[in-house]
Amino acid sequence: EVRLSIRRGLCWLGVMTVLLASCAPAGQEEVVSWEEPAWMAQARLDLEEYQLRTLACLREGGFDGMIALGGLVSIHIPVDEHGNEAPGQLDLGMSVAARCHDAVPQPPLWESPQDEAAFERMLEVRDCLLAHGFDPGEPPSLDVWIDEFVPWNPRAELSAFADYEIALDALCPQSGHGLFFHFVD
Repeated sequence: EVRLSIRRGLCWLGVMTVLLASCAPAGQEEVVSWEEPAWMAQARLDLEEYQLRTLACLREGGFDGMIALGGLVSIHIPVDEHGNEAPGQLDLGMSVAARCHDAVPQPPLWESPQDEAAFERMLEVRDCLLAHGFDPGEPPSLDVWIDEFVPWNPRAELSAFADYEIALDALCPQSGHGLFFHFVD
């Protein structure tokens, strides 16, 4: 059921991307020629597996989860109409979330070293964004990027363009450094 909705969402996002190409933020130019690198398809598969396994783990523990743009899965602690949690629910939920975090490995790219290969993937994410009509700006040099505590991520500016961010999330997966997540209603 979740796999089907994710796949439907990806199809919808593809259609939305075509529609959004004409609605790109002002001043954005579309790159005509671009070929997706192979790692992006694998990153999507790894992310989908992580999300499905994490959601299943949370359900086994009696909780629902929420998926953010960028792939993060967060536990949903139920509250009453006044916003109050049932006694013990937060502690139980955090225990379930910790167990799931330990049980489900994160996507491999999320844990890759911050090195030249990772920087090249970031540049490929930038190229993907450019190809789909969004200009994330110029990247820093490799040396600066490696030295940054929270490294430059070309997706950082997308949250200012919510509809665009939704469409580009599946098309241009994050490569693992300076991750940005955004929960959307």
